[in-house]
Amino acid sequence: MFSATKVRSSSLLSCALKCKPTASAPHFSSVKVSSSLGAVRLLVTATAKRTALSCTGRWLSVGGCLALGSAAVAATVTAEDVSSVLQEADRLYNLGNFSAICELLEPLTEGAADEVLWRLARAKYEVAKASADSKRTAALLREAYAHVTAALAINDSNFAVRKWVAILVDEVAALEGSKARILQSFVMKEHMQRACELNPSDGTSWYLLGMWHYNVAAIPWYQRKAAAVLFATPPASSFKEALGVFLHAEKVEPSFYSQNLLMIGKCYQQLQEKEKASEYLQKAVDLVKSLPQPSRDDQSACKEATELLKAL
Repeated sequence: MFSATKVRSSSLLSCALKCKPTASAPHFSSVKVSSSLGAVRLLVTATAKRTALSCTGRWLSVGGCLALGSAAVAATVTAEDVSSVLQEADRLYNLGNFSAICELLEPLTEGAADEVLWRLARAKYEVAKASADSKRTAALLREAYAHVTAALAINDSNFAVRKWVAILVDEVAALEGSKARILQSFVMKEHMQRACELNPSDGTSWYLLGMWHYNVAAIPWYQRKAAAVLFATPPASSFKEALGVFLHAEKVEPSFYSQNLLMIGKCYQQLQEKEKASEYLQKAVDLVKSLPQPSRDDQSACKEATELLKAL
């Protein structure tokens, strides 16, 4: 009901970190990280295991773990190294390699910074949404929610943390049913609004806030009746309010997301403004056709927009 975000197809890549040349390296059974004043202490406990590591000072694949040096190592990794890991995580996300991000960041969760935790939560969300196994999906979503709430406890002024708390609050509530989702709707809205305040130029945050308004406006009468029992003032919105938020998202970040154009078209359709609806639905189709590698969300937006255009 309240969930919508960019989803791309997933594949595998390696987990990596820069290191000095060495002929071989162990498989690391645990990696503990704590950060302080621009530096990260990496404590590595190694277990002897078959590994062959070819190291040239570039990003390396090390059996899904981060490797540095010998069988038992305690080393200090600078903030620059951590920044490189985060950049690699973002690069992998743009490529749609979500499982690889989990492998990259999972060993860094203990004592990790908020920037590590919300990225790991995002990756697990994407892996969960692509899974056909409902039990695995639920488990991954709950793990993602735990990571992002830990990030929130570290830094509640990080807009990305707020955004992913909002997304995952709704996803986890959805596992419990419509009543839980309605109960959590105000929590989701609060975090989404805060994300928009912290980074007003992020179109995705505004899009997600628009989805909250749209989905609340679209709640059927029987769910509204149930909500009235749960709340003194149940969640309320309108398609006009949703439209304003979607248009604002488009203003701050033009053509950033085909789903946003689709939702603008759907809002105009609900408001009986067919000409405007047709304009934005066609924009959604055109945007997807212009993309070299449309994501699943893009393909879905194109399909729905095309069907709606035929019906207008």
